[in-house]
Amino acid sequence: MVAQSIPFNDETTTTLRLHAEPNVVVSRFAAASSSTVMPGDSVSFNVTVTNVGILAVFGSLHATFDGTQLAPKQGLALPPGSENTYTFSAPASGDGNEVLHFSATWEASEGSYDSASDDNTATGSVTLRTNLRLRFLQNTETWNPNPPLRLGNTYSYTIDIIADDGSGTETFTCLDHTHGKELGTRTLTFAESGDSATMLCEFTAERLGSFELYVLPEGDSVAAWTSHWSVTAKGGTLQNEGGGGWGGILLMLAGALFLGGVLLAAVVLTRAGESDAERETYDYCPACEGALIGEEEQCPHCDFDLVGGLSQFHDCEECEAAIPDLMDHCPYCGATQDISEYYERRVRKEVPLALDAETEETEEDEDEDEIVRGTEDFSEQLESMGWSEEQYESEWDDKLSRAEVELDEVAAWHAAQEELTEEEAEDTVVDTALRRSVREERIDLDAIMGKRDERRHLLDDEVDLTASDAYIRADIYDITGEKGVLPGDAVHVDMAPDTMSGGEGMKKTRDDIDFGVGIDDDAPVSREPSPSEAEGGKQRRTLSRRKPDDEDSDPT
Repeated sequence: MVAQSIPFNDETTTTLRLHAEPNVVVSRFAAASSSTVMPGDSVSFNVTVTNVGILAVFGSLHATFDGTQLAPKQGLALPPGSENTYTFSAPASGDGNEVLHFSATWEASEGSYDSASDDNTATGSVTLRTNLRLRFLQNTETWNPNPPLRLGNTYSYTIDIIADDGSGTETFTCLDHTHGKELGTRTLTFAESGDSATMLCEFTAERLGSFELYVLPEGDSVAAWTSHWSVTAKGGTLQNEGGGGWGGILLMLAGALFLGGVLLAAVVLTRAGESDAERETYDYCPACEGALIGEEEQCPHCDFDLVGGLSQFHDCEECEAAIPDLMDHCPYCGATQDISEYYERRVRKEVPLALDAETEETEEDEDEDEIVRGTEDFSEQLESMGWSEEQYESEWDDKLSRAEVELDEVAAWHAAQEELTEEEAEDTVVDTALRRSVREERIDLDAIMGKRDERRHLLDDEVDLTASDAYIRADIYDITGEKGVLPGDAVHVDMAPDTMSGGEGMKKTRDDIDFGVGIDDDAPVSREPSPSEAEGGKQRRTLSRRKPDDEDSDPT
């Protein structure tokens, strides 16, 4: 045997990576298209399958619905790391209020991989409903034996139920709602509309106090039925067989002491303080402690349902008697009750203060002749000032009409301005209402003085203008509308003698002085002084102007 000459190349190394065996995971829950279906309706379930390995897997899905085998999904291939969803559909059938179950399972093909088989199944369910509509017949309600309910007795309660519409079955449960105890279930069948069946509930009265019997349907064919009663103690006669003795007396004395102690404890436990006295005087909401009038069905402070809240009951932890949730102390044993456990605390909402009621305005017939403000002799006052009532009213009407026209013009102008474009608005020359009103009220001097070619210009050197003989007085009167004395007019003035002078008697005549003004002859005419004037000294002379025809004044 020849020895190997070169041994260093006899070995080689390599790396192998071992991966986990591919696994197929099926979603645990198969989502249904609807949670409730009617008989004959089609329902679909979605099943999700995931390949968590690095190799492709092959297999099939097999499903059942309500015990019936559905068409399988065969020849399914899932690439590495892929996830696919498959849908199964089937019609729903059976009686109403029945739960129909669905199941789908993955089965790997021969030669494929699936490391775990406990995650290959998906499940789901739907509830089958019917169009059944039921109604409790209250007048068929019976008790055996008849009420009142006595402690320890067994009772049978029956009530008839009628199908108003549809057909099917319904399961009812009898429940002692006061103590939360289920009394039994019963399934009733209704073949067609109008059929009726009797519901039976049996129970034993085990506790004193309120008893609430609920008949609850499993479906929604009818609302729950309730019956409220009260369980009382049995009545009996106490028999005394041993004749009078000290034992009976001591027993009665012990009973009296016990009752006195219970009464004293009840007084101490239920003693009302100042705040409790106020709560006894007024009604309060148990949720927000808002004051109530006593007739509300809903709290005005927090919208709490007072009808339902004030009718709630619970069992006393000490004596297990059913008492209202609103009571602070048990009426049977006096134990303190925590109201906050039964009512959710609510925050009062802010109610705005009510505004004072406005007095209702009564519509009265408008009297157009009624004096609202002013005096009844307003028309006479207007006449004394040179106005008439009709003229005054017409002037106001004219002003109101002009004001309305101006307002309409302003509104039309604003509407036109809004329709203008930006370029048109820049090129528009605005004439303000103030400028227009000033221009309308401005008086043109040329309109007053007349045309220029008809005017007369008087110079100071041509005429001497005085207050009595100005040549332009007639023009002034024409312009102003005044009335006065013009040159050439005759003026008659009656003058009576002054009878207050001493020693002078009443004259039987009067002086008639002519103040006629002449244009050409302005020389004053003098008269002889009277005797009284001559004796009295120098008197003021009265000037007179002659008439244009140089006639003397008429004698008196």
